[in-house]
Amino acid sequence: MYLKRIIIIISIFILTACANNIQKDPTFEPTGNRDLELVKLSSKEIMDQNPSNRAKELLSQYAEISGVRAVNDKNELLIGVDIDHHERFSLDNMESELRKKIKENFSDLKVTLSTDQKILLELEKLEEDIRNKKVSNDELRKKIKELKSLSKEET
Repeated sequence: MYLKRIIIIISIFILTACANNIQKDPTFEPTGNRDLELVKLSSKEIMDQNPSNRAKELLSQYAEISGVRAVNDKNELLIGVDIDHHERFSLDNMESELRKKIKENFSDLKVTLSTDQKILLELEKLEEDIRNKKVSNDELRKKIKELKSLSKEET
């Protein structure tokens, strides 16, 4: 009986120690929203993308959000958010809440937040270009400006 307890305690200790050594993927960190995968952009890319990564982490805490894409240059932050379909009934309230939260945390940047699918798709392409170093700083600024004007268009 005493020997069984010792074996169980040692087994638990070994399993716990092994579980702590699991390597984390630096491009993805789990969030409160388990269905949401975040694509982290390196801070060593063309333009430092830390603000966009922080925005993704902040917005991923909302269970209503199923996707977040963001890019930034030194003055502006552009965020595309995909809201779950059944949450779109309260889209105006959700969008204003998200804007408020983002502006609180990124007061030093000019922030544009969009729930439009075309912006989300364009941001996905732009993130891919940044990761593959296919875009320069000037091209990034121009593309952000284009996407901002596109987000202000009414359909």
